[in-house]
Amino acid sequence: MSLKRSASLPAPATRLLERMDINYAKGIFDIEAHVTTNGFGGVSLMMNTKMKNALIRYQIDNGDSLYVYDYPVTVNRPLKITAAIYIGGKQYGKSREWKFDYNLATGKPITLRKQPSGSYNTGGAFSLVDGLTGRQKPWMGNEWLGFWGDTLDATIDLGAVTKDRK
Repeated sequence: MSLKRSASLPAPATRLLERMDINYAKGIFDIEAHVTTNGFGGVSLMMNTKMKNALIRYQIDNGDSLYVYDYPVTVNRPLKITAAIYIGGKQYGKSREWKFDYNLATGKPITLRKQPSGSYNTGGAFSLVDGLTGRQKPWMGNEWLGFWGDTLDATIDLGAVTKDRK
């Protein structure tokens, strides 16, 4: 799956609105993200912005380096990715953060005996093995699965026989 960029409010217009002290929707500076299996024993984080001529810059584990996003970020260990939109060297909007808790099931094939309720099934079964933990504050409905009238019954294919650990 490839996320594409699309045109939106250009940076000069936002500077004009700020100089005129006009409040405008900052959602145009949101980073859209998608986590997918990478086929190499982990997952990849894909990011996109609607802002034309904007860059997404990110850092890993609060490090000193700030990278320019131009291809999916591979996740094959526990880590935190923090990203923001930059135009002309200036950050626009708030930073967004993803904390990955990597384990044996991260990125592995998963099947559900019964599908989640339609109202609580944004990420599908893969959201159970994408390495991300659903947040409670602020609650993000797209990070959770909900089941109505039945319990969760999932099978995760680890790709090899593994010893059960408690």
